[in-house]
Amino acid sequence: MRPEKERENIEPTEFEPNHTTVSFIESGKPERNIPPRSARQIADEAEYYPPPQIRRMSDSTRAREAEKNRHSRKPRFSEDYTYEKERPDGEYAYTHIHNEKKYKKKKRSPIQDDLTAMATETLQLDLRDIVPVAVPPENPVKPVDVKPAPRAQRTSVNLSSKDAQTPDSLDVTIRRTPEEAERETRRRQHVSAMMKLENTADIRSDIAELRSAVAFRATGLMIAAIVSAYLSIRKSLPFVWLNSIPENLICLMQFLLGMAAASVCVPALRNGISRLFQFRADTDTLAAVAWLTCMIDSFFSIFGLNHHELPTQFMPCAILILLLHTIGKLFIIDREEINLKAAAGQFLCYGLHIIENDNHAETLTCGVLNDFPITAAMRKTDSLKDFRKYTYSADLADYFSRYAAPASCIFSLVASVVLTLVKGENIGYFLGLLSMFSVSVGCAAITFVVNLPLFKSAKKLSPHGALLLGYQSVDDFYDTNSLVLDATALFPAGSIQLRGIKSFSDVKAEETVLAAASLVRCAGSAYSHIFDEVLQGKERRLYPIENYSYEEDNGLCGWIHNQRILFGTRDLMITHHIEGIPSKTKEAELAGAAREALYLSISGNLSAIFIVELQADMNIKFWMQKALKRNMCLILHNIDPLITVAKLAELFDVPQNMLKIIPARMDHIYNEETHPVKEMRASMACTNTFSNVMRLISCSKVVRTTAVAGIFLQAVSMLIGLIFVIMESLLHVGVTPGLMIIFHCITSIMTIAIVNIRRVF
Repeated sequence: MRPEKERENIEPTEFEPNHTTVSFIESGKPERNIPPRSARQIADEAEYYPPPQIRRMSDSTRAREAEKNRHSRKPRFSEDYTYEKERPDGEYAYTHIHNEKKYKKKKRSPIQDDLTAMATETLQLDLRDIVPVAVPPENPVKPVDVKPAPRAQRTSVNLSSKDAQTPDSLDVTIRRTPEEAERETRRRQHVSAMMKLENTADIRSDIAELRSAVAFRATGLMIAAIVSAYLSIRKSLPFVWLNSIPENLICLMQFLLGMAAASVCVPALRNGISRLFQFRADTDTLAAVAWLTCMIDSFFSIFGLNHHELPTQFMPCAILILLLHTIGKLFIIDREEINLKAAAGQFLCYGLHIIENDNHAETLTCGVLNDFPITAAMRKTDSLKDFRKYTYSADLADYFSRYAAPASCIFSLVASVVLTLVKGENIGYFLGLLSMFSVSVGCAAITFVVNLPLFKSAKKLSPHGALLLGYQSVDDFYDTNSLVLDATALFPAGSIQLRGIKSFSDVKAEETVLAAASLVRCAGSAYSHIFDEVLQGKERRLYPIENYSYEEDNGLCGWIHNQRILFGTRDLMITHHIEGIPSKTKEAELAGAAREALYLSISGNLSAIFIVELQADMNIKFWMQKALKRNMCLILHNIDPLITVAKLAELFDVPQNMLKIIPARMDHIYNEETHPVKEMRASMACTNTFSNVMRLISCSKVVRTTAVAGIFLQAVSMLIGLIFVIMESLLHVGVTPGLMIIFHCITSIMTIAIVNIRRVF
């Protein structure tokens, strides 16, 4: 080892690779000759620059993770997985999304083939129907501008005169603006649609016939329930003469009342029992099993086979369950009628759908969404397909009954057999106990759980031009966390105001307005409405636009009569070398506070500056706050340079990380997911407004949460009912038909209150 002083005298050397010649491609520098290093220099390098500590591959992060996953029960990563650890820049190389497979399966799931119990009772139900939203007239009205005839000698007409007046002698001006022509076209369109929608008339006929049948059924069941309950609680009434009637005769009367109830609801009972054996039980199954067991118990009780230790004759409870199930089905019919009326009169219809392409959804939501993207988008369509199939789609109550009905039947049968054998009773005891079990798990208010909030939603949505057809709509959109739409939906008419025009060059002010209005109308910009007050019915004079384009973050470019029109920001003018642009100080003086300036150039000359002011519509702001509370992000397609993420966040008081404007390179994805179609399978539809879309998504989320709460309460009522029956069998706590009726009434009132107390939006 050398002394310290000698070490300090060593001059640092430039360490280069041990190559005699190092060349740099296209470096422009001559090659350098590096002399070989001596052994002394190599020793000094080893002392002052120790070799790096290289970790073995078996001890690397990737190797440790692979070893951990190899011994784990969780699914292994693929061979090309990346590290789970956080990178230095704060991004994760691999992020596991909770329930990713479930969401992917949900997104790809087709329309449910299972229908609600009500669908099996329709009289002429056509599930392949198409309800056209609009039928275009054969000869649409066109705008006209007929010049008036030359000034005639007379400007008045004597109607009492018998002399005929020639058309040339009258001074008449006939004008029809594009707006007037469009209104007339829509009027004729509506008349044409009402005349050609024969399937709509058929559906309305089915609805009327079905409503009358279900209403008649409800009336008959109500009468039978009242009489049956009267016979069951007769001993508690002051009419003593009823107690003198033999018990066998009472059982016969209960049996006949059960047959009468069955005669008015044959479809529901047939559907419930058949679906139980097909392993596709629904809400009808619970009521049908309760009715069937009570009928068997009543039949054997006629011959005196019942056991007096158990309370018998639970027929009024079974009829009450059938009655409440029937009343709940009436909401489905009313909802279908409301949606059909709204669909038949809707002309501009946009169907909602979930983006199925995972790559598209992840690309659009990249940067604003940290969860698996459930992204909704809208498509303009001429007709809605599978209108009735979505209306009668199976709901959460049917899915619950699919598992609850067989489980309760098996439990009731096994428990009845076990308790009968343990107590050593006869078949009468078994049948009475089985009927008690079946009635206790009947879930009287289960049809209200979904149908009541869906009816409320349809009733509130239809005046706004929005359609929520059935529970399939809720199942599709209740977990939506992102929405793709055009930025114009956030700025209805009146949100953007034109506050002033500063003209340049020799172009007339009217020409500049017409040129700017023609370009923004053709491009579909949010600025289309700012020229309404200035034009004042002169829309017919707008110029045709050729080859317009959008320069990202700058503005629009188009051609009018071989003249290039530029409409956008200051940067757009600078990019195209437009001269005469005022300074930023002058621009700030012209615009003022909270206002923006848009420049117009015609044929390379600065023509005008338009001072505009963006305002937040209160209705849009309200729904933006709703979207924020529901952790939804908005993916916006925008061609207006003044509409930026920062501006939107300021106007609507939302964070910027909630919003994203689609870059121009992603326009093809947006166009692919939102292009118009002639026919569309859509469980939700509305007009092209942000508020309507949010109303639909908000309703789906509310209906989902209330339905889950209602199902939970019905499941709890089933458990309580089973406990009551077991306690009656073992301890004789006094469960009577009257108490069971009260129990079902209380649970039904609580369920209806829970699903009805929350506002849909």
